Amino acid sequence: MSNSMDDRKPPITLRLLTIFSFLLGIYLVTNGLAVRLFGWNPIVALPGASWLDPCHIFSKGLDQWIIIKPEALAWPAIVLGAGLSGAIWGIWLHRKWGYGAAILINVFSLMFFGPATVLALCNLACLAAPATRAWVQEADSPDDG
Repeated sequence: MSNSMDDRKPPITLRLLTIFSFLLGIYLVTNGLAVRLFGWNPIVALPGASWLDPCHIFSKGLDQWIIIKPEALAWPAIVLGAGLSGAIWGIWLHRKWGYGAAILINVFSLMFFGPATVLALCNLACLAAPATRAWVQEADSPDDG
């Protein structure tokens, strides 16, 4: 008799991945919707800084080198934030596509400087952990056949 998914205890790396992904998803969706719907950046530490540049790195003299404006990345941020939720559910259900999608979404999320970068790096570390990879591999998945 094989164990059901309910009998297995998820690893701590999967729990951390879920928390970090929730925070990253909320950050991306909130900022993307705020820019698209209201034209303002809700999570900005310094005046004149963008949600893509909360630390004011590029907005003091280097902004002429930035081709992509925050408005252009608002919809991709919404899609990445919402897609991350589905990818995490896929991982919890032991689906390999969820694991691959989570890696891809987190790599793309690295371009949003500041909190998103930190959260995406934490997510990538959790995804690289052997316990998380084993969780995805251990179930009898419909992906296999």
